[in-house]
Amino acid sequence: MPPRQECPESSLIQEAINALTAAFQDFRTNQDERHNTYLQTFNLIQTQIQELPINSVSGNASSSTNPPPPPPPLPPPPFKPSKLTLPAFDGTNPLDWLFQAEQFFNHYNIQPATRLQYLSTYMTGDALAWFQ
Repeated sequence: MPPRQECPESSLIQEAINALTAAFQDFRTNQDERHNTYLQTFNLIQTQIQELPINSVSGNASSSTNPPPPPPPLPPPPFKPSKLTLPAFDGTNPLDWLFQAEQFFNHYNIQPATRLQYLSTYMTGDALAWFQ
């Protein structure tokens, strides 16, 4: 029996495996270098952070490095009640109009003693003639 020859596909597969292995080694080397750079940067930052309280206590830190305190929150806008109008009274639906007049006077805090003076300005027609 003649020696077994490798099929051409297996040599292609082996070349692909070798190329992937080389690429992976390059990737791993690159990642190791980045990792070491990150560790050095982290250690440097950590050292600088540890030195900050020492500088602040000894007076070496400048006041310009401290951020200004945040501004106080704005007060809520004042409550502005809605503007109410009292419809003119012409003599029809007196109970409805009296209820609306009562709500109007309460809303604007008009004292009962002065309400009668205001009523005549909201009357028309027969109601105004009767009131006079």
